[in-house]
Amino acid sequence: MPEKVKLQSSEKPKRRKKRNKKSKWSFKLPPDVRLSLQKEFPEIKKIDRVVNAVFEKILTKTTQDGACTITRFGSFIAYKSHSRRKGKTVPRFKFSPSRIMLHDIQNDSYIMRQIPEYGQSPKVNLAETFVDSDQSGGMARREADQINRTIAKQKTAERMAQDEIASILDESFDEEVV
Repeated sequence: MPEKVKLQSSEKPKRRKKRNKKSKWSFKLPPDVRLSLQKEFPEIKKIDRVVNAVFEKILTKTTQDGACTITRFGSFIAYKSHSRRKGKTVPRFKFSPSRIMLHDIQNDSYIMRQIPEYGQSPKVNLAETFVDSDQSGGMARREADQINRTIAKQKTAERMAQDEIASILDESFDEEVV
């Protein structure tokens, strides 16, 4: 049995520091988006906390109310569904863009040129992958999604490099047409 040690009157017991309550979820923006927000709003010192709080509030409202509608942007929807693969009830989250936003994007030719086509990349053609191999459509789609994610990461790194060079040269590469 451990012995109790009596402290001298001059010694005080160590107290634990109170920590700020951290959120359950920690959301991270891509570095180029975070940097552009920091440049746009320099008065906000901790932009990560603001973004994290916004996403957390949207997620909380979606789970409690079943939906969170953001005017002119879209609606986040949450529901429970039984997963046959896992054999239990799992949460499902969907995003449905607003008609106004879709209409604005569809009528803007510059933005439409920027949006990549689903599954189209120089490495994999979705139709060829499906025909040539014994993969199901879902496997081919997942593979195409993975390729799109890696391309997006490469573009993020490229934009960060452009922003770094632009900050040195005091120019912007945004006027450049792809």
